[in-house]
Amino acid sequence: MVYYKLLFSCETKNVEAISTGGTNYEWHISLVCSSCHTDINEIYFRGDDQVDVANSRGQCNFQMKCKSCAKMINITLEKFPDTVNVQEISKDIQIALFDCRGADPKSWNFQGLTVITPNGTVFNDADLTDTWVEYDEKAAEEVLIDKFKAYFQKSK
Repeated sequence: MVYYKLLFSCETKNVEAISTGGTNYEWHISLVCSSCHTDINEIYFRGDDQVDVANSRGQCNFQMKCKSCAKMINITLEKFPDTVNVQEISKDIQIALFDCRGADPKSWNFQGLTVITPNGTVFNDADLTDTWVEYDEKAAEEVLIDKFKAYFQKSK
């Protein structure tokens, strides 16, 4: 089994936390088959999806066969915090841990996130693929997330 941490960093203004919203968040990930190295365009699954693993007693969140080599690919979301505090980012922050069998994760499409301000204002369905700016009417302040970067790192 190979574990991958999903880490991110960003610059923020008037943001307290970023949230996936829990197990019903839809993870959109691009993969590379670990056998034939074929790129697998964006797949998606939720943390509460349960699929029986072929020829096993276990379950995973996502399963497919590589179209090029027919190798079975299984992905399980092992752990993740619902909400990540981003007020004091001094290093990259882990947002999830995946058990990937048969494929290596390449990229995460970070859309549909929830942004929370220090005074509790919530902005749903934030698209952080580019600079994200909103206005918090309660605080009469701009809310900003910029330079959002995410990457996968092999974990032990």
